[in-house]
This record gives sequence, C-alpha cells and structure tokens, in this order.
Amino acid sequence: MKKYLGTKLVTAKPMTRAEAEVILGKSIKPAKQEYSGEGYLVRYEDGYQSWSPKEVFDEAYKPADNFLDRLIIERDEVQQRLSSLTSALMQEDFQEKVGSKQYYWMQEQRNAMEIYVEVLNKRITHAINNK
Repeated sequence: MKKYLGTKLVTAKPMTRAEAEVILGKSIKPAKQEYSGEGYLVRYEDGYQSWSPKEVFDEAYKPADNFLDRLIIERDEVQQRLSSLTSALMQEDFQEKVGSKQYYWMQEQRNAMEIYVEVLNKRITHAINNK
C-alpha cells in the first residue's frame, strides 16, 4: 500500500471521556486501555465530532489559534525537515547513493533551510517581544 500524509484543522475542547460520552450520546472505548480519562472533544470541519485521548491528541495536533502559534508550527516543521536532511547528508557514502548533482542541490537546500529557520526564529522573537 502507498503511504499518505494528511493534515486536518480541527477545533477541540478539553474534556474527559465520560463527559464526551454524554455529549456524543455513545460509549467510547479507546484503542489502548492505558490512556487516562483526560482528552478532548474534537470537531472536524465537516461537523463530525469525536473524542480523542489527551496523549493521542497532543501528539497529533498543535495550537493554531493565532499568528504566533502558526509561526511556531511552521518553524518546528521546517526544523524537523532540516534535521532529517542534515542527517541524510552526513551518512557515509550518501553522495555516491544520490549522485553529485543531487548531493550539491541538497546542500544548497540545507543552506536555504537554515536561513529560513533563522528568519522564522527572528519573527517569533519579535512577535513575542511586541505583544
């Protein structure tokens, strides 16, 4: 099977599983028993509602209520990609695997991403200091 990557914009409210069961009108059985009763009532863009354990929700979603939240998300995503790219470039025999031109362009990409992260960090610092 092919892999797919998706991003969902949701609204959520902290809520225990028991509270969510009342609102949703149904019993909720988490996939793993070790989840605490804490979690979130989640509403998707199409209006569908569900409950998500806190641990699962916190791993999958980041706050995006305002400009600063979205800047931080963008910076973190670019930083993660930059780390992955840097790790790849440092692998032994990587240049031989991808070829000289790809390796060169990947180094150029890393340089551009480093500048991009630096600019995002400056914008975040400025936004925090000028609230």
